[in-house]
Amino acid sequence: MPPEAKLPVARELAPITEDPAGLLLGEAFQHLRCNRLLRWGLRRWLIPTYAAALIAPAWFNPSLLLAVLAGAIASYFLLALAYVCWYGWFVNRNRNYKPLCPRCTSRMWQLCCDRCREPVPPLALWLRGMFLSHCPYCGLHLSCRDETLLAWCSTCSRTQPRPDQLYFKPTHVVVWIRTSLPHTPAGEWERISKNYKHGAAFYHVGDKHSASIMYIRDDYKSPDAPVAAHLKNQTRLLLVSSNIPDIHRDFIRGHFGPGTICETVSDVNEDSISI
Repeated sequence: MPPEAKLPVARELAPITEDPAGLLLGEAFQHLRCNRLLRWGLRRWLIPTYAAALIAPAWFNPSLLLAVLAGAIASYFLLALAYVCWYGWFVNRNRNYKPLCPRCTSRMWQLCCDRCREPVPPLALWLRGMFLSHCPYCGLHLSCRDETLLAWCSTCSRTQPRPDQLYFKPTHVVVWIRTSLPHTPAGEWERISKNYKHGAAFYHVGDKHSASIMYIRDDYKSPDAPVAAHLKNQTRLLLVSSNIPDIHRDFIRGHFGPGTICETVSDVNEDSISI
């Protein structure tokens, strides 16, 4: 399991289910200032150097100097505006795909550095990190491919590699109602909770199209829903053992909407999972 981020979090809070907020232009300028070259260029001790460098052009051709300065300011403004537009697209995609934290099922869209575990602006994902290729805090080179830039859950501090893939595909929920609990997951399923009295949870990174969280429950007589309320509409597949009486099977199906595919499967007595 990936290590936890060092940022302080409130672990008892309910999962975050709302969409990420859009980015203001002022916030975009702040994110751009995390660029290592720009931060270096904005140091106060360089101001006299810049002033000295501008004296000669201002003396010989002030109109040209003003045009260059205006062009630089306009370019910086357009860069920030383009970043705001990209982040709006990112938020809209997150709203549609709803990527979830495997541990606490919060909505995920944040990033953090693999070394110092400090939060990193989403600028690190824009244009493959062209304008933010190093951590603003520890200077580590940030790369999704090298797994130095991680997806981060602000609720439970779980980190996940390859945010460029995780945030651009949906997370589906699978619910399997059985008469007994399996013990060992087969394939690439990662256990994200120990078997509790009546259930277990597993996570599958999946492929480029989707990731999956699977809940296996054996308390089919319980009047409660098999998953939390915010996961009902995100449950893509409901599997119900053929050994469960019809009255309970129909009641379980009633918890989910028409967008959930319901199937009856054989409840084999194997200590494995293969879906």
